[in-house]
Amino acid sequence: MHSRVQTLAQLLLHTWAHSKPDQLLAGEGGARVAISSAELYRRVARLHFALRRLGLQRGDRCALLSEGRWERVAADFAMATGGIVGVLLDPALRGEQIRRALASSAARSIFVSTREQQEKIESIQKRSPLLDHVIAFEETTPDPARGLLGFTQLIAGGALDIKEREEFHAAIEKVQPEELASIVCASGAEDANGVLLTHADWLSGLLEAGLGIQPDDVALCCLPFSYLFARTIEYSCLLEGATVAHAATIEGALAGLEQVRPTLVAAEPAFFERLYLRVMQSLATLSPSRQKLFRWAFQVGARCRPCRLENRRLPADLRIEFAVADRLVFSALRAKLGGRIRRFMSSGGTLAPELTEFFHAVGLGSREETTITLGSRSSSDLRPTGST
Repeated sequence: MHSRVQTLAQLLLHTWAHSKPDQLLAGEGGARVAISSAELYRRVARLHFALRRLGLQRGDRCALLSEGRWERVAADFAMATGGIVGVLLDPALRGEQIRRALASSAARSIFVSTREQQEKIESIQKRSPLLDHVIAFEETTPDPARGLLGFTQLIAGGALDIKEREEFHAAIEKVQPEELASIVCASGAEDANGVLLTHADWLSGLLEAGLGIQPDDVALCCLPFSYLFARTIEYSCLLEGATVAHAATIEGALAGLEQVRPTLVAAEPAFFERLYLRVMQSLATLSPSRQKLFRWAFQVGARCRPCRLENRRLPADLRIEFAVADRLVFSALRAKLGGRIRRFMSSGGTLAPELTEFFHAVGLGSREETTITLGSRSSSDLRPTGST
């Protein structure tokens, strides 16, 4: 099914061909808006042509400084379809760290998510002579003199006509698997050099990750795009036809549990710590008898954990006890979290053992993804475009 998908550019065509009305779920708080595969394709194509008009060509570098949101997906694919190398910056990076990463990668443009991220770029822009354009996701007044552009204006326009579509698809087919796709710069890096990943690195990594994502899954992702695991989750969902919901903040992700009703949740340990704290705070408001019932149910769930981790069948008496605990306690807890979660995935740090034990016990099995290895080269191994 996926044999023809050899580049991230082709992944967009695969997603478009297997059209889905709710491929992406956008919005932070309140109602979320579904973005179809066809609409994602249109926005990516319009941005692809806009980047070309700005003078960005194959092999050029364009940075992306963003938390979780649909715009970063569109920007990522617009770069991939044009053979532009995406320089993925952790939104936690400080201004000077960003400046060094931009200089090291020779990035000519940068996408920024919020006003806060935009201000970081403004503080270093005069010391970043190669940086021609700053493209803001949030509404802004374009200022061509400073290179400030609005993302909304760049993706404006209707569906592609026949000539545009042919030109867009021809550009996609020119992108080769061995071409550099990304330079990933994390906040913990000691220098400005990032990890280099080709299109083939990403696609092989998706197969090796073995996440078991199904077409009817809805993944709620609250991770910086500079995290390899964040992109692995999102690309895997698009490859399998699943839906991806984005959350830029922990509060947005917590709200998304009831709004989106995800089957998968990928987030940093801080999200699970906050969720655990909320559950404990709710527990403290219950009557003594209900608290006693919860503690009994938790003990039953904890006794089930060894068998589940080893894929062993529960003993008959424990299976009955858990069925009772699940009906009286755990099912109500899961319902408050959307009622469909089958897996929690933590990335970006170690999850405290007591949290892992708790989520396993209540039937919300967690899985840690602290290391995803897709490539090992540093950007210092490759001379940036335009360097001498």
